[in-house]
Amino acid sequence: MLKTITNIGFPYPQFTANFTASNEAIFGLLLAIDLYTRFSAIVLNVILFTALFTFDIPNHIPKGLDIFTWYSYFLYLPQTLYILFLFISMTTGGGPASLDALICKNNNIVRLRRACIVLPTVK
Repeated sequence: MLKTITNIGFPYPQFTANFTASNEAIFGLLLAIDLYTRFSAIVLNVILFTALFTFDIPNHIPKGLDIFTWYSYFLYLPQTLYILFLFISMTTGGGPASLDALICKNNNIVRLRRACIVLPTVK
């Protein structure tokens, strides 16, 4: 990853590589255990879009193609599938068996449209 980031020309390539790898590991783990699902999907999507537009499209799709051929090359990139899966996770959030739901249930927090919302208590 460090060599790729250096070749792209990002500033501070060592820090950028470590920061990206640690964020992918942390938020990927959170996504896998269904904790902070929407936020994790957003962070991972930002990383994927950055990788897609700075490295994958310029290096894997030939220049001078018509729009339909370019689109077919684009859909064969693995990042497009990951982005689709993460978009689904962003919109639906964690399910009823997720850790997010368990935390909301144990703390008496109301879940509206699968998002935890703390409502003020009236005494």
